[in-house]
Amino acid sequence: MPGLNQNPEAQTLFIDWAQVKASTSYEAERRLAGSEFVLISDEDANRYLAAPLKAGASLKLFLVRGLYLNRDTGHFIVTFDGKDLFVFHGSLDRSAVPMKRQPIIVALPTPPLHVYVTASMAE
Repeated sequence: MPGLNQNPEAQTLFIDWAQVKASTSYEAERRLAGSEFVLISDEDANRYLAAPLKAGASLKLFLVRGLYLNRDTGHFIVTFDGKDLFVFHGSLDRSAVPMKRQPIIVALPTPPLHVYVTASMAE
């Protein structure tokens, strides 16, 4: 994966995140068309989320892409190395299922240079 381990001194942080609710997912996906991420306001975040995502004074909220294979048996892990944002969803299932989009909102100190989105499934 590009960007991973390019700077061994960089500290990778687990990032606060929240899934965009189903009723606003289509609008969020449209905003992400052609972009890896979009800076959003607190008001936008409140409209997209079922529960508020608290961002400290030094953090900004970004709408980013996410993918999943089986939402019910999985979980997102979001990390930031100060430069690149990594959005991973891992899940369990016994058969192949189609990949689905899931926009999420993250709180970051700076905009990411790149956003890398992956999903995997184990049996």
